[in-house]
Amino acid sequence: MTVSAYNITASWQEGTVTWNNAPASDSTAQGSATVSSGDVNTWKSWSLQSLAQGWVNGSVTNYGVKLQASGGTAPNNASFYSSNYTGDTSKRPKLVVTYTSGGGGTTVTINASDDESAVSGRAGQNYGSNTFYGGLFVGYAGSGDPSGIARAFLKFSLSSIPAGKTITSARLKVYLNTGLNTSAATVEAHKGANDSWTESALTWNNAPAYTSSATASVSVSTTGWYQWDVTADAQAEYAGDKTLTEALKAASETTATWKYLVEKNASSAYQPVLEVTCN
Repeated sequence: MTVSAYNITASWQEGTVTWNNAPASDSTAQGSATVSSGDVNTWKSWSLQSLAQGWVNGSVTNYGVKLQASGGTAPNNASFYSSNYTGDTSKRPKLVVTYTSGGGGTTVTINASDDESAVSGRAGQNYGSNTFYGGLFVGYAGSGDPSGIARAFLKFSLSSIPAGKTITSARLKVYLNTGLNTSAATVEAHKGANDSWTESALTWNNAPAYTSSATASVSVSTTGWYQWDVTADAQAEYAGDKTLTEALKAASETTATWKYLVEKNASSAYQPVLEVTCN
């Protein structure tokens, strides 16, 4: 099942909260994580960067975060350790914040050098010239043209980051054009295994491999910007060949989850970017 984190918009207290008086929250999730039956005594994380930044600068009042499950086969529930847990206090919930102080941090915005989709229903076709509804397809569609499973691949050069820097944050930001499917879907970011592909030649048949475990997962629904925390991936590639490939795919590729994202050839204002903070 998917567990999503939502910004709470009203005050509450743990000593008095019930289902009947639970506080309201935003309708759009800040982030999502997949929880399975085998996830016993394992950490789960949600990227809350934009929300935490709002708490810090005062644009958002800090009432905390609500975790809510969706999907899966009933009965579906998950139990997490609370802040009152005394058996092993290291398992209590925590907010991990990475920040720079004293003006020492520098943020670099990097545009994608290549971005394109590969679709199983047209396994040999390259969509390099297609900008329909934004041009990047992710998810699954059982009918139509194109149809099948769609995955998006994005490549970024980290060569503009000077040598000797330490990457403290890297966020992949992509704009969603609601298009024909307005239902929520979880989209995962996976680190690509190689960077030899190009947007003008990419097809389903020659698409690069990627890590089996998602680096980050985000629930997407309405039109707007969405971001994935790919800090670990950027750190690894900065220490390596300084080229990062990310694959975006739907967590479920057997149900209707088809989404339209905007690629760089469709709109310069809404093109994918990698925001890297380093010091």
